[in-house]
Amino acid sequence: MEANNIQIKRITEYENMLDEATELLAAGMKSERLTELVQALEAYYIGGQWKRDFADDEEGKLPRDLKRGVLSEDGIYDLLEAYGDLMEDPESTVLETERLILRPWTEDDAEECFKYAADPLVGPACGWPPHKTVEESGEVIRDILMVPETYAIVLKETGLPIGSISFHFHSFLAKEDDEAEMGFWLGVPYWGRGFVPEAAREMLRHGFEDLGLTRVWCGYFDGNFKSERVQRKLGFKHISINEEAPVPQMGETRKGYANCLTREDWLECNQK
Repeated sequence: MEANNIQIKRITEYENMLDEATELLAAGMKSERLTELVQALEAYYIGGQWKRDFADDEEGKLPRDLKRGVLSEDGIYDLLEAYGDLMEDPESTVLETERLILRPWTEDDAEECFKYAADPLVGPACGWPPHKTVEESGEVIRDILMVPETYAIVLKETGLPIGSISFHFHSFLAKEDDEAEMGFWLGVPYWGRGFVPEAAREMLRHGFEDLGLTRVWCGYFDGNFKSERVQRKLGFKHISINEEAPVPQMGETRKGYANCLTREDWLECNQK
């Protein structure tokens, strides 16, 4: 008995799922879509349907030109193993929004980092001096940015980083184990397009849901109206003012503002 159209359609659908899941795994993307695909493939693999399709393939009942990686004995098994490794690796986390990918920085990002970090409108407002060379950007990536919970803000349209967003633990503001301080910067050409709020909303979701944080802190220095506006838009509440907040990388002190968002307030905002 030859394969029928329903069987061929089923195998083709699972084959497409395997291809999509493999691409997401290769990109290191921990996403709901990847989990959905893996769960569907696992259910197919451990159920009787895969065994029947595999047996029919072994007996030569399937069309020769049918793509059948999903029917190989190792295809889905290897995918499940790779998925398990990805989910157990905290440094491989990749977050996604409508227009952005938030992924770990790599040394290959040095030129793109320098392109924006060299602008005097970017670093000083955040408390660090403009980068002077691509090599310096590479050093910053290696020494500061390549750490857990620090992400390059990557524009899906180009696949290139345009800024950075991060959680810092046991910082000047976030002193408890269940707290984090969020920081961010964005290249000037992308200001005013809502990229930072978009990235920050996903970071907050990640922090409260995945990391189990109870509060997230965020600060800004006097005059940084863009950062102030973003924090207010995200629901952060003003907590305190430090008239002489240290800015060690700039060798000075400034007036600093501390804001905080609790998990309860975040949940309330997201239920409206």
